[in-house]
Amino acid sequence: MKILMLSMMLAVTGCTNTLPTQADYKPQDSYRHFSVETIGKYKGVSWYDDGFKLDNYSAVELGAVTAERKVEQAYVSQNVVETLRSELEQLLRKQMGSLSVESSTKSNQILEIAVDVQNIEGVSGAVKPTDFIPIGAVIDLAKVVSGTRDRNLRLIVSVELIESESQRVIGKRLFVINDKGVLENRDSEITVKLLEPDVQEISDNVSSFIRHLHQRK
Repeated sequence: MKILMLSMMLAVTGCTNTLPTQADYKPQDSYRHFSVETIGKYKGVSWYDDGFKLDNYSAVELGAVTAERKVEQAYVSQNVVETLRSELEQLLRKQMGSLSVESSTKSNQILEIAVDVQNIEGVSGAVKPTDFIPIGAVIDLAKVVSGTRDRNLRLIVSVELIESESQRVIGKRLFVINDKGVLENRDSEITVKLLEPDVQEISDNVSSFIRHLHQRK
């Protein structure tokens, strides 16, 4: 029985990529029309200025990489947030260095890719007895009975396309990373170790987005 339960727990852990909810949008996004855009295995929503083409830019470069948390979230320290940001920037620079840009334009305009982890939070992962979720439901309901509940680690990530000269945002992608059941309760601390898989997941997601821009007509 212990082996079975361990197998079920392993089956529901790890990073999953989901679409953002309405609450995940920033106020400045309210007048934009986001469309669901799945790129390979990565889910997200995006918008682009009319006529946007990567060919209009002489190069694509990594811009600002930022990360933040809500002030009231004491379970994730600012040091952890900064470590996430630093490691993500290093990995993005490494991955983007291998992405070549072919452009016939003579423009000096560069397209900057700005990445922002808008929020890092722990959210409830418990399910109701009436919910039907294979495997995961068994674990969550067992947690309820025993007095503890799994909590998910959730990160909201935005990727902005910015023109270097005007600093105008001409496109944006928004996606969410979920780590199911990695937090035991509301007081569980979010550590650098817990966030390590997310650094790779975010970087891979952003790199796939950039490759998609090359193919987008």
